[in-house]
Parts: sequence; structure tokens; C-alpha cells
Amino acid sequence: MADRLAKLAEAGGVHSPRAFRRLFPQFEKISIDYAIMERIFDIHAVAADIGWNDVGSWAVVYELSRKDDEANVRPERSLCLDSRGNMIVANKKFVVTVGVQDLVIVETDDALMVCARDQSQEIGKAVQAMDKAGLGKLL
Repeated sequence: MADRLAKLAEAGGVHSPRAFRRLFPQFEKISIDYAIMERIFDIHAVAADIGWNDVGSWAVVYELSRKDDEANVRPERSLCLDSRGNMIVANKKFVVTVGVQDLVIVETDDALMVCARDQSQEIGKAVQAMDKAGLGKLL
């Protein structure tokens, strides 16, 4: 993991999208605490409740976010009618929901992702399928 991180950093890291898209898929799919922290033997720790939460899915982001009166997490430029428990991430488009519940809706420049909030941990499968189908430029 450390070697791959160093290679990614040398290639420009997140400031070089081309290198990032090429190198990041080579990383083992493992949490940083297991990959690195649990392998460090000479470490000192302080007990503290710092409110840590492993934000590994949109469902967790939803739980950590401020909600409106209908439990929606949404931008100001949106309208939710008879809709409850949704998470909307959209910076450019005005989003309207009508009669939907517990969805995650994420807009990017060239794609729209919609999934059931309780299935948001499965997005990795969609990412892999898109990459396999030659749609990696959308990721």
C-alpha cells in the first residue's frame, strides 16, 4: 500500500486525474486502518472519543448530514414533494423529487447516479461494471 501511495504521489496524486485514474484501480480494496495502521508496531495512542465514523457509503454520509423536515439531505436548489429520506447531491441542476423515498441521487458533470439508500454500499459493483464496459471516463 505504501509503495502504491508513493507511486501515486510521484505521478501527481489527485492533482493529476489521468495518473489517478490509471493507478488508483491497482490499489487493494481495503480500509486504510487495516492496510496501514494495524501493521504499525511502534505506535502510541491516546484514548479519546473523537466521533469517528468510517464514511464508506452514501448511507453513512446521509446519516452524518443535516436533514430537512422530511429527513431529506438536499441542496437549497431543489424541491421535494411527498418525498422522504432522500439524499440529493447536485451542484448544477435543480432537482425535483415527487413521491420517492430513501434514494441517493448524485449528479456529476456527465452522469447521474440513482440508487436505494440501503443499497449505496453496492455502488462499487457499478463502478467495476462501468470500468469493464469501457466507461471509465465517467468515473
